[in-house]
Amino acid sequence: TARWRHSAVALAEAPGRVVLFGGRDGDSTFGDAWLLDVEGARWLWLDPQGEECPRARHSHAAIAVPPSTPPSAVEPGRWTPVMLISGGLDKDEEPLSDAYVLEVQGSMEADVPNVVRWRRLSVSGRICG
Repeated sequence: TARWRHSAVALAEAPGRVVLFGGRDGDSTFGDAWLLDVEGARWLWLDPQGEECPRARHSHAAIAVPPSTPPSAVEPGRWTPVMLISGGLDKDEEPLSDAYVLEVQGSMEADVPNVVRWRRLSVSGRICG
C-alpha cells in the first residue's frame, strides 16, 4: 500500500535488504512491517510472532541495529535485533512514548526471512513531547 511518514532502514548484515515499518495514507495508519529485496525487486511481508507488537504509527524514529555477530556465526535459534523504532504519532495523532526492537531468528538474507518478533523496551521518562 502506498504510504508516507513510514520508516525504512537498510540492513548492514543483509546488503540489498530494507525493512519498512508503519506510516500512513489518506485514511489509515499502519503497523505492519515489510522487507524489500532490492535486487529481486519484491516485497516480503514480515509476520511477527507473539503479542508484543507496536501500535500502528507514523512520523516515528527508526534505526538499523548493527550486527554484533557476523551472520555466518549466528547460532540457530538465537534472536538477533535488526531495527529499533520509537515514538511517533498514533492513528489519532497522539504522541507515543514507547520503543520496540524488531528481532529475527536466523538471517534476513534468507529468501523468506525466518521467524521475526517485536520486543518492547523499557523506557524511563518520555521519549517525545
